[in-house]
Amino acid sequence: MGWLLDHFGLFIVLIVGISILRGIARILRAGSDDTARQPTGEDSAAAERTRRVQEEIRRKIAERRSGVTRKVAERIPSLVRPPRVPPLDPFGGPMQRVGRKIEEMAEPWLRPADEAATQAVLERQEKLAEEMRALDAARLAQQRRASEIAAAKKAERPAGDRAVAAWKDLRGDLHDPRALRRAIVLREVLGAPVGLR
Repeated sequence: MGWLLDHFGLFIVLIVGISILRGIARILRAGSDDTARQPTGEDSAAAERTRRVQEEIRRKIAERRSGVTRKVAERIPSLVRPPRVPPLDPFGGPMQRVGRKIEEMAEPWLRPADEAATQAVLERQEKLAEEMRALDAARLAQQRRASEIAAAKKAERPAGDRAVAAWKDLRGDLHDPRALRRAIVLREVLGAPVGLR
């Protein structure tokens, strides 16, 4: 029992193989029995009757199919191109003219809706442009006012306050290493030449 469970896949393959071989053997036996057996009078009459019935059924099916095909063919118009029609020109020509005529015929129905929509869009754009101009003017006025206020505050500040503010800025620059390096470079560049020191 343990061997069977260990080799279960092999067991299944053997069973399937045996069943296939039995089926093939059965088919071969049936074929040899048919060829060995001679048709008797009753068998040949039954076979002849079966053959005639099958031929009759096939004939009726063929008639029905051809009748349906004829009826369908009578209803469908022929798709042969008339000899006077010139070939289509993809780069203009008759098809482009037909397309233009269709557009011209459709224009009266489309024009009022298009004009109304276009007019509405243009009016909206004009309103938006006016609002933008008003906002720009207000922004410029506020900037001018802010610069005037800043200039007035600078003018109001006494000279001493300016000196104190400059000293605080200088002390802040001396504590910052980058600002100190910049100050040294500016002194070298803008200061007195080395030969005159």
